[in-house]
Amino acid sequence: MPTNVPTGFVAHPDSHRHDPGPEHPDRPDRVQMILATISSSGLLKRLRLHEPEMARRADIERVHPPAYVERVGAALKIAPTVLDEQAVIVAGTLRAARLSVGGAIEASERVLRGEWKNAFVACRPPGHLAEPTLARGHCIFNQAAIAARVLRDRLGVERVAIVDFDAQPGLGTQRALAGDRSFFYASVHESDPDPDSRACDDFTRNCPLAPRSGEREWLAAIHDEIAPALRRFAPQFLLLSAGFGAHHADRSSTQELTTESYRHLTAACVALADERCDGRLVSLLEGGYELGSLAASVAEHLEVLNGGQG
Repeated sequence: MPTNVPTGFVAHPDSHRHDPGPEHPDRPDRVQMILATISSSGLLKRLRLHEPEMARRADIERVHPPAYVERVGAALKIAPTVLDEQAVIVAGTLRAARLSVGGAIEASERVLRGEWKNAFVACRPPGHLAEPTLARGHCIFNQAAIAARVLRDRLGVERVAIVDFDAQPGLGTQRALAGDRSFFYASVHESDPDPDSRACDDFTRNCPLAPRSGEREWLAAIHDEIAPALRRFAPQFLLLSAGFGAHHADRSSTQELTTESYRHLTAACVALADERCDGRLVSLLEGGYELGSLAASVAEHLEVLNGGQG
């Protein structure tokens, strides 16, 4: 791919309308801090900015059945409220969630067309915990699973891989795509009691790590466990569920990654995309709730996506 093809940066101001409150981990300050950090460094000027449209309901329903989508909409009538397992619904949640999915889809389309070499979608709420009929954590719609289905069903990509690096396992994505051989799902995460978070087969590769694991263990999981399985799958497109909660400053986990660690993790994933997918990669913001470490780590992530060395 030509070196002058830009990296896309997808965000929308209406993501901030999903505001569960100042004490909630997934607050609008997350994206605002990212934007402030990459703007002050000059990195934002080197990216191709894009505001997405809301995802079409038909695309959301490739993963979430109509009854679930209706239930999310009905929750707005009694907002603020909590849907299922800790998913807060406020007046702006549905629009923000549909923009988050729309951003994942539009970024995938533009990378597939060659307009962007890769992209980062800085929209919220996140999605990798959301199951087809269940909102979980801070996640309403599973944008990674939806984008994967759109790539296969509507855009003609036969094999899509998803690599999820977050403190929490992306069990929603794993369960949404289970049994479909068009998709490969891999996750590096802190050890979790759910047995599905340890599942491995030809199309699923989970790498649970012990408390206090650091960069060495995280990179070993990618290089030694995920990369060989991904190469056998031979994907044509790579999606990243990019979470930043494993940073040592983030109290949502006991992991000990540093800001620089995310540069190296990103470089490992970019190398796999270059090797197997002609560089086609879209990264989606998932977790990471300590604002300073989140913004600094995303900046490292973006520098590598934009051509910096890992």
